[in-house]
Amino acid sequence: MHPVASAAETRQVKKSFVTGEVTVEAVRGVTVAIHQGELTAIVGPSGCGKSSLLSMLGAIDTPTSGQVLVGGVDVATLNDYDRTLLRRRQIGFVFQAFNLMPTLSALENAALPLELDGLSQREAHERARAGLEQVGLGKRVDHLPSMLSGGEQQRVAVARALVTNPTLLLADEPTGNLDTAGGEQVMKLLRELVGKFGQTVVMVTHDSEIAAAADRVLRMRDGLIAHDHRPSAVVESTPVLTPAKPATAPKPTPHPSKHKTSKRRK
Repeated sequence: MHPVASAAETRQVKKSFVTGEVTVEAVRGVTVAIHQGELTAIVGPSGCGKSSLLSMLGAIDTPTSGQVLVGGVDVATLNDYDRTLLRRRQIGFVFQAFNLMPTLSALENAALPLELDGLSQREAHERARAGLEQVGLGKRVDHLPSMLSGGEQQRVAVARALVTNPTLLLADEPTGNLDTAGGEQVMKLLRELVGKFGQTVVMVTHDSEIAAAADRVLRMRDGLIAHDHRPSAVVESTPVLTPAKPATAPKPTPHPSKHKTSKRRK
């Protein structure tokens, strides 16, 4: 069996924040490999370090110590400019708030990362149109965000994250601002991106039902990964219990005193 390639990995990563005289250890020595072509969910209570870990995987923040590698590149060794290029070209971001420009159409929003990277407007719009087609919004390209539902706005955000063909797609609570139907649409889309196109997705979520749709779940507690498991494997290994047949109640035994009484009356 061939080893699974890693799109990103951390090696003994720590992240501390100093607030006044107090030092908070948000991440306390995490080593983990993010496998290519999988949907990985990071879950845990507030303050457990999951958002800090996601920020370091996305090169938004750098570790206090340890290494974060994206596509084999140690993020901490890059200067600000090169780290910006890494984020722009190799990492796609989807946030809980859609972060769409309200005065731009869906097409213009999706094309923004490409235009910022120097592509002509024509080429950027062609690729953005293809991205919107991919997420099922080919007929909504000219709509402003205010004309779209929450689920549709989040799909525009996903298209914007995908137009650069990123190594990693990072999603921070992507269903947090959506109703049930919108959340299901976004999760179906993320699953299709992984299953059909081999996209690598890392998602932070508080929702256990959303996490159950992932290939792998990393449960964090107190800045560490407390549990690393695959929901499908748990389901497959759970024995199927055959319900027992209902017990048949015994027939009542006639009371002896009734028989004696009947004999006396005779």
